Amino acid sequence: MKKYPCEAARKTKRARAGRMVIWMLVLLAMAVGMVACSPGGMFAKATETPTASPTPPPTATPEPTATEVPPTATPEPTATKTPIPTPTIDPGRAMMVERVEELVNDGYLAYTEGIYKRLPDYDESWAQINWFQWTATGEEPEAFALRTDVTWDSASDAANHFNTGCGFVFNEEDQDNFYMVYLGLDGEANIMRFKGGYYDAHWHKFYKKVGNPQGGAEFMLVVQDGTFTFFVDGEVAITVTDTKINGHKLGLTINSGTNKGFGTRCTMEDIDLWTLR
Repeated sequence: MKKYPCEAARKTKRARAGRMVIWMLVLLAMAVGMVACSPGGMFAKATETPTASPTPPPTATPEPTATEVPPTATPEPTATKTPIPTPTIDPGRAMMVERVEELVNDGYLAYTEGIYKRLPDYDESWAQINWFQWTATGEEPEAFALRTDVTWDSASDAANHFNTGCGFVFNEEDQDNFYMVYLGLDGEANIMRFKGGYYDAHWHKFYKKVGNPQGGAEFMLVVQDGTFTFFVDGEVAITVTDTKINGHKLGLTINSGTNKGFGTRCTMEDIDLWTLR
């Protein structure tokens, strides 16, 4: 067995060991380099640390600009159209307009322009034989047409029929001066003139037989320029022209031919007056 002196051997061993360590480190470095360079190496590639970017300063939120909003004009309320009611035509007036037009066409009136008025109804009785009385209407027409629906009644079958009836006082100046027209129960149409409190003219004409002691008819009196026309149920009963009295008051009259009971009763309804203008 070969033997070396101890100190030299130790030095030799240390030199060899040092060389071996160096070679092993070289080999290890090479191996690491090969692995790192090969794709899919056993060591994952180190992830690069992202570069820190500076955080931008916060953007200042702009203050809202105060915008002046003009006040909205309140719309005017839309006017709702209210339908204009159709004017109601008075049936009495409508009838008188038609009658007046007929009177003008037939020559009893000169023109149609006028004013219509409905007068209050009349209902009177009078028991004094051969007397009459009248009620003023308050109207004073100069030229006019007056119509009404008349009914009459006598308390006696033996009354003086020529003095029993209903009618009108017209062209009255006062209680002593006026004209009167009436239809007697004997069928006579009468126009009388009273002057100074007494009658001084009497015109009469037979119309036709009428209801007796009760009856009824439509009366119409037309007056213009001194001519008086009295209609019964649309027919001319009598016409007179006279200018001796020139008043304009108008009244409703009742003529009594008996003293019995209520005497004579006259009722006038729908009294329509058309005064020419």
